[in-house]
Amino acid sequence: MQPSKNHLSSATVETSRTTALNVVVADDRADLTDSIGDYFEDLGHAVRIAHTGAEAIELLERERADAFIVDLRLPDVDGFLVVQLARKRYGPQLRIVAMTGFAGPIQRERAKAVGVDAFVEKPVRLEQLAALIAPEETPGQ
Repeated sequence: MQPSKNHLSSATVETSRTTALNVVVADDRADLTDSIGDYFEDLGHAVRIAHTGAEAIELLERERADAFIVDLRLPDVDGFLVVQLARKRYGPQLRIVAMTGFAGPIQRERAKAVGVDAFVEKPVRLEQLAALIAPEETPGQ
């Protein structure tokens, strides 16, 4: 079986609009990960796709990541656990954005407690995700 173009893409192209980032996207919905992957690749980012928590953990251990966009309801491993492992491995420099279709105050608090930087409800807006993973600019840049 041939991997999707997003699955193993490693091109990091610098664009005038953004700094190229290594982005890992984890969601069990292939249509969503394909859309996110295509959008971020068009912005010049390198994108790795995972459809399970186990795949996400493997990618985060094997690849360098600047940003991690993750569904909190993955089919095999709890998304909160995946976030904890990512935060432990990368520390505060990894930008973590959690996505979910079930966004109550308890989920938001729990996400914040395990190290999520930003929380978005599905359906997601791609422009919003891009803004949430963008590195913070310091004066003079």
